[in-house]
Amino acid sequence: MSRASGPRAWPVRPHRGILSGWGVSRADGARRHGGIDLGALPGDAIVAMDDGVVPHRVSAFQIGAGLQAVAIRHSDADYLYTEIKLREGLAAGQRVQRGEQIGTATKNGDGNSMLPLEAWTAGKAPRGFVPWIAGDPPPAGMLDVGAIVATITPP
Repeated sequence: MSRASGPRAWPVRPHRGILSGWGVSRADGARRHGGIDLGALPGDAIVAMDDGVVPHRVSAFQIGAGLQAVAIRHSDADYLYTEIKLREGLAAGQRVQRGEQIGTATKNGDGNSMLPLEAWTAGKAPRGFVPWIAGDPPPAGMLDVGAIVATITPP
């Protein structure tokens, strides 16, 4: 799959900034954040950053009742878009286009709303939560999604 021409799309519309970075402390220091949290309000559109295909939906993620997650394989990596309400009908094998809405932001179990986003080596996106234990290197296949998102010019 070749990378689409043009810049990646910011995955939350409208742009609300980055709430927390890759590798920050979580769970009172027991683990590190394997993704980044992008600001979002309930109802904000969550869009595909680039053209891609859905290898699988993520069903066993620690995200709480009513929240969903999906993996999208873009040309450079698999991305996990989590803690969202998926667009009706989004299924494994489906192709998505850069900027296409894949879901909406919704409140998580803490009453907050955001888009936690992870990046994994293509073919390595997990079907569930993979903790990054404090003091250990990142799990095999986990990529620094913060560095990737830093290359996107917000709208």
